Parts: sequence; structure tokens; C-alpha cells
Amino acid sequence: MKYYPKLKQYKASNLVFDCEKEIAYSYEWYQLAKRINGIMVVNCYNYSPTTIRHMYKIYRLFDELNIEYITIEAPKGLQNIERMKEHYSKLINEIESKLANPRCAKHLKFNRQCLLNSYQQRLTYINTQMSEC
Repeated sequence: MKYYPKLKQYKASNLVFDCEKEIAYSYEWYQLAKRINGIMVVNCYNYSPTTIRHMYKIYRLFDELNIEYITIEAPKGLQNIERMKEHYSKLINEIESKLANPRCAKHLKFNRQCLLNSYQQRLTYINTQMSEC
């Protein structure tokens, strides 16, 4: 991504990272990255092929700038917290129903339990840290 010093922004086609506000936008509305309560959060939801490319550009930029970040799936962008909560609640319910199957193989059960723990941690983070914004 190219840096524009007067604007204090990194830009690529339809992707902007504002260094002062610490927010990245894809197509000027979809919040791709944002600093929330001191932690940089990157949206890793696969919205479209172009947005996926934008994600990887942000990952590379943050790696170059030594910005640490976490990833969260946000189907409607980081600006829509309620949709994130619904998304993770749905994922948790799906995994729990699969775990309830008594004929599930042990390795699948272990993998699903790990995935369930990950989703629960992200939902907890959204509820505690992002709801305050």
C-alpha cells in the first residue's frame, strides 16, 4: 500500500488505512480494521474476493508497521456489533449441536471443542470490549 504523508493514509484501490484514526475501510464503508480499547481488530470475514485481498493487504501493512492485531469475523463490518454477536452465537449453536452427536469421532469432537472455545472467547471479547464503543 502506498503512503500519502499529507493525508496520513495508506491507500490501495478501494482500500484506505487512516493512520490518525487507526481505521481501515474497504470501499469507503466496510470497516476492515479498527483500534478498539487499545487493541487493533481486523475483520477476517470472507465477504467477497476483493475484500479478502484487502484483508491480506492490511495484514501485510500491519506486519510491516509492527502493529499487533486480533481477528474477528464481522459479516457487516466492524461497525455492526450486533451482527457480530448474532454470527458467533449461530456458530456456537451449530458446533454445540454437532458435539451432541454421540457417534462423533474423537478427533472431530476434539477439533470441534477447540473451535467452540475459540468462538466463545471471541463472543466474550465482543460483549465485554466492543460493546463499550
